[in-house]
Amino acid sequence: SEMCIRDSIRVMTMKALPHPQVHRPLIPLAVTITGGIVLGAGLPGHYWWASCCALVFGGILVRSILRRKPSIIAPLFFGLLCGYLSIQPWVAVEMPDQHVSRFADRGHWRLEGVAVDSPRHRQGRWQFTLSATALENTAGSHAVCGLVKVSGRGESAAITAGDGVSVAGRLRSIRSFINPGGFDYKRHMALKGVHARIFAKSGSLQRMAAVRGGPLGTALRGIRQFLSATPEAALPGFSPAAI
Repeated sequence: SEMCIRDSIRVMTMKALPHPQVHRPLIPLAVTITGGIVLGAGLPGHYWWASCCALVFGGILVRSILRRKPSIIAPLFFGLLCGYLSIQPWVAVEMPDQHVSRFADRGHWRLEGVAVDSPRHRQGRWQFTLSATALENTAGSHAVCGLVKVSGRGESAAITAGDGVSVAGRLRSIRSFINPGGFDYKRHMALKGVHARIFAKSGSLQRMAAVRGGPLGTALRGIRQFLSATPEAALPGFSPAAI
């Protein structure tokens, strides 16, 4: 019949048409992952919604692979969601109650912790990162956690990564200059896990007992220090921001 002939022609036409193909699939996938990272940095906090959607599109993608069927929408959305989720641990951090940033902008403190790296000296100033363990002032002491940027003037004590350190000064939160389109220093430090800073009072920086963490930890710290010092040694005339 005429109906059967039309159906046969339609089936033959669909079989003859090639399936949609992307000859360079990594390019659109890389673009969607990058877009997801940008979206995650601009609209953080939607972790569970993004995770659920990623599971749905991931299931669709696996199903397409098992059935050997081409798919374009599912991998693009899956890449977008993966990019969004990848940046969340740095931009959507929920600070615990004992985090050191909770005590910032509350006056002077004596801070104790473990040096993450050695002090870096430049133009009469020095700075290093400290993993805080305790805070103390006249009102009492607190067990804390989190990273703090420690800075000061003059000569610093002989401190290396893994040393116990005590320092006194005014604990402050990290802020950025409010310049449209300018460098976001607060976000830059947040991506490093640093959410507070302290400027050491003269003579208050003291080295305490070393906390080395075994030969593996010592080796990893040595490699980290070497990699961080190599660019400045190779380009002594450039500032750290330029490097």
